[in-house]
Amino acid sequence: MTLTARRENFKIIRTSIMEHRNIPDSIKKKLCLAAEEIFVNICSYAYGGTSGSVDFSIEVSDQITMTFQDEGAPFNPLNNQTDTDGYDLDTQIGGLGRLIAFGFADNVIYEYKNSRNVLNLTFS
Repeated sequence: MTLTARRENFKIIRTSIMEHRNIPDSIKKKLCLAAEEIFVNICSYAYGGTSGSVDFSIEVSDQITMTFQDEGAPFNPLNNQTDTDGYDLDTQIGGLGRLIAFGFADNVIYEYKNSRNVLNLTFS
């Protein structure tokens, strides 16, 4: 599905995950949390204040793979992750969402392909 990169559109992704018949109920909330963190980051940062879109897909087999694609500025979310040891809860804001999303996933792959950021999160 292709969505306008607006935070309120996450509800469409959430509904897609929660109503998917082949996803075990025990993992749906984790998938939603991971998807929300990634989707909101794309909406907030990928297009630098201009409008854009996000392609989202979910594939269910022996594993579950969520894929996010956007045409925003190239950005590898696996780089420059927040250092949790030095994180100051009183002064720092943000930076933990990717760690949460990636912590739920068993595998995370990023590539910049055909002028698109492509992020795959795989769950067992």
